[in-house]
Amino acid sequence: MSSKRLDELLSKLDAPDPEARTLALKETLATIASVAVYLYEAFIAEPNRYFFIERLTGLFRPIAREFPEIRYRPYSTYLSPLPLRLNSTEHREVGEPEYLNSYIQFFATGFNRDDLWLQPQELSEYDEAFRSSTFLVQQTLDLAKQQGDGQLLIMQLLFVFVLDAEATLSSPKDEETEILIASSLLDLGYVIEPTRVLLGKLQNLEDDSEYLPMIANLLANRKVASAENVILGRLRKAVHESTNIELIVALATAFEKLDKEFPDEIRQRFLGADAPWQFKAIVEHPLKKKS
Repeated sequence: MSSKRLDELLSKLDAPDPEARTLALKETLATIASVAVYLYEAFIAEPNRYFFIERLTGLFRPIAREFPEIRYRPYSTYLSPLPLRLNSTEHREVGEPEYLNSYIQFFATGFNRDDLWLQPQELSEYDEAFRSSTFLVQQTLDLAKQQGDGQLLIMQLLFVFVLDAEATLSSPKDEETEILIASSLLDLGYVIEPTRVLLGKLQNLEDDSEYLPMIANLLANRKVASAENVILGRLRKAVHESTNIELIVALATAFEKLDKEFPDEIRQRFLGADAPWQFKAIVEHPLKKKS
């Protein structure tokens, strides 16, 4: 997003007329959604997938933190006035951001997303767009606090992204897509389905999977109670069968984050004479002192 475009939107958001500010808010949110669409499509297309999902999640994280109640309300609360096809039986390609595009079309009548923002080519251009858009998200959040309609519009932006993510999660193109989308949704506070997916991966991924430590850490950070036994099971197995020190440390750290004490057999293994120094450090320097 060019600095000229950013300045233009910020100027409109600062308009003295309330009606003009509402129109500016809609245009700004449509612009943010257009950036999200490009990030989403780039994530699906590969490579650098983690780069794109991390920024896509970061774009919506401030909204999820500001309005946590969106996770607990029925979908119908956020439908009107958006023309979303929730029960559509039409063929949908995985990764096609159907609902985000509906959002753009509704709020930017007469524009398509290429008019709202030029299509990026390099990672640096995506990063610039991400930084500009996260700044715009914060500006719109501040503005929305002054007008009730604005809050609903911003909630809808998060909501339509979640719809796209859930649709992709229901029919992922591959395991990596499934893991990263579930991780994104869990990061944003959506628990039930992402937790089911990630717990299954935590049980079944091979020890050398780069996603195993990430999943354990994410579930622990979210204090997902049902992850305790799964993490402990993987930790027990790894302690006795694996030579992957980084994996064992990651699983042990995740288990600690759940505020649990290590079973005696694991403590003894960590403090054994032949144990790597990293294992001893986990026991001797816990994340927080237990009272």
